Amino acid sequence: MRVANLVEAPRGPRGFTLVELLVVIAIIGVLVSLLLPAVQQAREAARRMQCTNNLKQLALSMHNYHDTLRAFPPAALASANVVSGNAPVPPGHEWFSGYKVLYEGMIGWPAFVLPYVEQSALQDQIDFNRVAYAEHWWDQWYYSPTWTASGDPFNKAASELVPTSFQCPSSVKDSNITRSHKDYAVAAREMAEISARDGRGDGIFFTNSGSRMADIIDGTSNTFLLLEQSTSSKGFMDRGSNPFFFVSHPCEGMALTGFYPGAAVFPPNMVGSDWGLVMRSARSFHPGGLNAAMADGSVSYVTETVDTTIWVNTFTPRGREVLTTR
Repeated sequence: MRVANLVEAPRGPRGFTLVELLVVIAIIGVLVSLLLPAVQQAREAARRMQCTNNLKQLALSMHNYHDTLRAFPPAALASANVVSGNAPVPPGHEWFSGYKVLYEGMIGWPAFVLPYVEQSALQDQIDFNRVAYAEHWWDQWYYSPTWTASGDPFNKAASELVPTSFQCPSSVKDSNITRSHKDYAVAAREMAEISARDGRGDGIFFTNSGSRMADIIDGTSNTFLLLEQSTSSKGFMDRGSNPFFFVSHPCEGMALTGFYPGAAVFPPNMVGSDWGLVMRSARSFHPGGLNAAMADGSVSYVTETVDTTIWVNTFTPRGREVLTTR
């Protein structure tokens, strides 16, 4: 009588049970949820570093411009065509006629520093004897439900070729303005058409300014030169308030600390319901603050919790304030 073979035949590979599969999926989900913020933070850190490099490059261009011409460029140039009233004034803006230099179409500071950021060929496309051009800009959106252009079409092509060094990679932009708007501004102060009829503010830059390094008696390390001014804001994602080199009344590309002397201070990354105020502030899409270039060429990160007095005083080049910290 034969003894039965009690050795079991080898079985095939054992599969996962449904419970095991669900556990693995849950573990992967937890790991992703833990890693995603770290990845996002790493990407933002890289974008912020690129933004810092952009400001360093722009600050250096300002210094090189000053070395060549013995003065900083104007925040905006009110050309003879603008002052004489030849710039187009759309319906609703007739009140500009009461100010001799506050018409749409002034040429902003980026046009002047282009040769110092290796963009001489682009500057050659700009006719400084004509008014600037903007296909999309905030005033037109504000007064009309549709975008409308303003300025001399001769300068249209150049207006839509903004170099990447004028744009912060963290800034959020409407698809209409990705190639025509910048994210940086020069340091001005109170709203110019209220504080002074000639467009002069209390900062280094103002309309037709020609400030010199010697005018910064507070010290170049204590005075803002350039700040972030994202063309959109965290509260208004669909506005375009900072065209490449187009300036209307002293707003685009000029960061201010207040609407007029004695008014409430615009804090860093201001968010509010009045876009007319927000657009004049320094702002970014970086969490908790924004980058700013000092007059000595260094770049600092200014937090949203900065002391208001220090924030305002750092805009003034000749206020003789003592700054203890930023």
